[in-house]
Amino acid sequence: MRGSRVQGVTNELAGERVDIILWAEDPATYVINALAPAEVSGIVVDEERHSMDVWLKRKIWRRRLVAAVRTCVWPVN
Repeated sequence: MRGSRVQGVTNELAGERVDIILWAEDPATYVINALAPAEVSGIVVDEERHSMDVWLKRKIWRRRLVAAVRTCVWPVN
């Protein structure tokens, strides 16, 4: 995505790269969107403890995983 708004933000951050994550009200869908382009093979949501267990088909970059977990309100295992 290289829109003018994204370029404006990137320029303001001195060239820092940003990840754009499609928002979803459902926490599980949001985590799946945040982990894209990785393929999620399974996800278990624990509503009582407000946590999730996520299984991926392949390993992904640690930077993407950390970013996805930081933006989610619930803990992701």
